[in-house]
Amino acid sequence: MKNIQMIATYDGVIHPNVKEARKHLEKQYGDILLPLTHRICDLMYRSGPGVLKVSEYIDAHLEEFEKLRIIKEDMKLVEDLDDLQEITS
Repeated sequence: MKNIQMIATYDGVIHPNVKEARKHLEKQYGDILLPLTHRICDLMYRSGPGVLKVSEYIDAHLEEFEKLRIIKEDMKLVEDLDDLQEITS
């Protein structure tokens, strides 16, 4: 008999190993973070004094920041799992 380990990420996607789970999470994180960053930079630097606009944008997109927090937590769990695998192998 063989013990098989699969990794499920926050979004329900099942991965065959830690490496694939990490790759998936990093892509998800980047896909959310980079557009937010670009938009905030655009508001700050191209729209004139944009502190109020940036605040309004962040407030309107809080769910995206919450997704980043959730993904970051999953990334930490995957990292911890990877560390545990290194210790036990």
